[in-house]
Amino acid sequence: MSVNLTLLFEIIAFLAFIYTFKRFLWKPIIDALANREKTIADGLAAAAKGQKDLAEAEKRAEEALAEARRKASEIIDSANRRAGEIIEQAHGEAENARRREVERAQAEIEQASRQAREVLRGDFARIAGLAAGKIIEREIDPRQHQALIEEMTENLVNG
Repeated sequence: MSVNLTLLFEIIAFLAFIYTFKRFLWKPIIDALANREKTIADGLAAAAKGQKDLAEAEKRAEEALAEARRKASEIIDSANRRAGEIIEQAHGEAENARRREVERAQAEIEQASRQAREVLRGDFARIAGLAAGKIIEREIDPRQHQALIEEMTENLVNG
């Protein structure tokens, strides 16, 4: 056999192989490659969607956290304001109680002072009456008169 005839059989065999390959194997291989390409594209799209969803979830979580911090700050501020109001109210009530107690004590002092004056007036009137009675009993002599005044003064001072 010659080289040309061998080459011709090889070309025919190769063409038959290509025909058979294209007829029976080409479509399943192309379909498998297309399915693989679609699966990879779907996977990439799902990954991109997952990353987008993750970014949105992180953003929502940050917003929720910021809102929670804001609300907590408002609650703390409100509690601090209320505490200040309660303290001010307690100071006002304490001041009112102090003022009432001072007024009550002043009233007691005024009453005790009036009673002491009344007692002193009564004592003075009694002593003056006694002194007048002794003066009338004795004869009016300047030395005795002076001694009597000193005695009455001493009685007033010593009680």
